[in-house]
Amino acid sequence: MAEIKFEDEAACKNAISEVRNDKNATDWVIISYAGTSGAQIHTLKLLKTGSGGLDELKSHLKDDIVGWCLLRTTDQIDDSVTVKFVFINWVGANIPRMQRARISIHYGGMKSFIGPSHIDITASSQDEITSETLAQKVMDTSGSGSRVINQQTGQKNLSSQATSRASTGTKASVGKHSGVEFGFEDEEGLRAVLAEIRSHNTGINWVLTTYRDNESNIVVLLGKGSGGIDELKQHLKDNIVCYGLTRFEEKIDDSITTKFVMIKWQGTNIPRMLKARIGVHRGDLNKFFHPFHVDLECEHMNEISEEIIMSKINAASGTKINVLNNPSSQPRSHGGSGGQHHSETGSSVSYKPKGAPSSSKPKTAQENVEILFEDEQAIRTAIQSVRRDDDDTNWCVVTYNAPKSKTLKLLAKGVDGLDGLKNALADNIVGYCLLRTTEQIDHSTTVKFVFINWIGTKIDRMQRAVLGTHKGAVSSLFHPFHVDLVPERQDELTEHLIQSLIKKAAGTAVYVL
Repeated sequence: MAEIKFEDEAACKNAISEVRNDKNATDWVIISYAGTSGAQIHTLKLLKTGSGGLDELKSHLKDDIVGWCLLRTTDQIDDSVTVKFVFINWVGANIPRMQRARISIHYGGMKSFIGPSHIDITASSQDEITSETLAQKVMDTSGSGSRVINQQTGQKNLSSQATSRASTGTKASVGKHSGVEFGFEDEEGLRAVLAEIRSHNTGINWVLTTYRDNESNIVVLLGKGSGGIDELKQHLKDNIVCYGLTRFEEKIDDSITTKFVMIKWQGTNIPRMLKARIGVHRGDLNKFFHPFHVDLECEHMNEISEEIIMSKINAASGTKINVLNNPSSQPRSHGGSGGQHHSETGSSVSYKPKGAPSSSKPKTAQENVEILFEDEQAIRTAIQSVRRDDDDTNWCVVTYNAPKSKTLKLLAKGVDGLDGLKNALADNIVGYCLLRTTEQIDHSTTVKFVFINWIGTKIDRMQRAVLGTHKGAVSSLFHPFHVDLVPERQDELTEHLIQSLIKKAAGTAVYVL
């Protein structure tokens, strides 16, 4: 377990406090490591503060540093202006591999040190933290992004912080980026397809683009259609990279709002050189597909489904608080058959792949991802107990029955909340956990579910490598939930952090200010 030390902890805390005080001109801070060798790689120092907004902050983010940053900005909805905080974890492209490995260990501790934020971004390219990208994410979190077609009032605040304001158009750059040429084979034709998706007068609800071939940096149209996410998935292969846009509708009571989702598919068998170039193109592609409400990055089929997309849409719009008691609040795919809908009412959630046997014997969980169950019924019963308000059980933990195993078992469950759950977590296990808690807003109390993916710091390296392939399947088993987190240490799992995440997801985080 890596220990975080500070060269001058008080100076770092004071700088963060200045950013959080909207009466102070300081609107950003960067904390970085004191060096790249010896004890300095574990020692953090105050790198820089400033009052020039995002562009000034970016000028200090170099390819050879790691930066833990806090930026203060604003979001405007009509005549109301709200302060928003952005947490940026900058990982320079030239950071040594061993230092990169330590970043994930420090992430939770640094996130807690810097404190609550409305959006979190991990970036290694300047293109990933543009004024437009941050403005969109802020609007998505606050719910002001619902007005996706007319978003200038929300964008102008963040953009105006920049000393050299970027263009608010969606035209992607074409030329050289870090020495890599990039462009579109038929940019005008692609924009016409995007216009079809955004129009209510066509049946088109998805489009996919890809590279001309794995040696090319030219993006071409792969396909479009009106059959929803299931039809889109038929074009995804293990040996290609795809960028797409799909249209959904979210219904809340009698109101229907159109939502757009950007799909970023990175097949597991793409060439290593192509994988290395993807980050360079990311900023331009985000601009090209903007505006969209949420984005979904995936590399396995079980990581892309209507259920997962609906959950992200709910969280972004702040309507996920309705998931437990208002079945009419379900977003839906706009047109097409789409995938099977699962009820998110807090009761039993069906998790069965097509053609899966109904017996309780161990079985594969998803397509090419083999996850077995020692006693599947015991696991499902424990999850259902946590979901029932009339059952005192408020947490459960599922783990593997042995190191390097693919077989899941019920480890523990209890009625003593987060403290009891944490007592069941050890450094040498992986734990998939569901916790029931509540959020209090004025005199209203709402039940919330938290999915915790505990990855102990002492688990076997080979087991750690395969966890990503299990993520989608296990996440589906525990759906629905309001927020999720991936801690490695006990101090990364606190009531304060969980409540902060819940408020951000529900759109009530403005109360922390």
